[in-house]
Amino acid sequence: MPRFVASRAQPSYYRFGIFKNANLGSDFPSPASVIEAMRPMLSPREAQCLRLLAQGEGTKQIAHQLGLRLKSVDAYLLHARQKLGAKTSTHAVVVALAMGLLEE
Repeated sequence: MPRFVASRAQPSYYRFGIFKNANLGSDFPSPASVIEAMRPMLSPREAQCLRLLAQGEGTKQIAHQLGLRLKSVDAYLLHARQKLGAKTSTHAVVVALAMGLLEE
């Protein structure tokens, strides 16, 4: 009987096709090109919510400042967390800052 092995989800840089020829050595992309390729993956509103979160604002304050519903802000932060592979919003802010995604 064939054995089924659970497939692991591929990181986003594989889905974007950055490492198609990763085994060839010379075709391995530089870290800067990886960051540049992943830069546009956050929507402007997701980045804006993360920026305000990084400044210490809570989700209620973010919703009030941007004129959005609280559920909308929560959805933007959830999508940002999923795109960045973060477990919490704070982790998403740290990852986005490290990748330079929150620079205006």
